[in-house]
Amino acid sequence: MKRLFLASCLGLFACGEEGGGPAVPEALTPVPSADAGKGTTDYSSSNDPRLTSLPPSLKNKVLACEASNHFYDLGSQTCTVLAPAIFTCAIDDALKAIVDPSTIKPLEEYLATKALGQTLYSCTSDDKNVSLHFYKFENGVVQYRKLNIAKKFVN
Repeated sequence: MKRLFLASCLGLFACGEEGGGPAVPEALTPVPSADAGKGTTDYSSSNDPRLTSLPPSLKNKVLACEASNHFYDLGSQTCTVLAPAIFTCAIDDALKAIVDPSTIKPLEEYLATKALGQTLYSCTSDDKNVSLHFYKFENGVVQYRKLNIAKKFVN
């Protein structure tokens, strides 16, 4: 009984004391929402060849997110904290020059099989990998694929 009384008193004391309770957390800086561009700039009429098969609402979200220098993940349909890669996002000799040479043949096989009919719409990069992001929009559904490719090891 004494413990219950003591706990009640401590609870009331903590609640009644100014500044003694838990602090209200500071608001975090949110990841810019792809919807943030909606209403200010309409990107949906863009003729960006990477996004031609997407419906206008998704196209607008991708471009609004990219306008704030973030990567839009079509898999989760969210604007992420990741930035798009700083190199041109194309599967060409420039890309092949930065990836591990042992990944070139598997990349070509992937493009001929799993990525067949998919559109490369974005690239991201970190210290170890280049990630290629593909999609296919069909019957109102986005099919999303991500391929990580190891970067060339530099001494």
